[in-house]
Amino acid sequence: MNTHRVDPADHELPPTQPLDITAYLPDPRDEASC
Repeated sequence: MNTHRVDPADHELPPTQPLDITAYLPDPRDEASC
């Protein structure tokens, strides 16, 4: 897999920084509210 290339999947779940997915996902507070 070419990590240099920017694939659409990378934006959703970046393998290099799995913690970044939190930015894309809704705030944890919103989930608790539901």
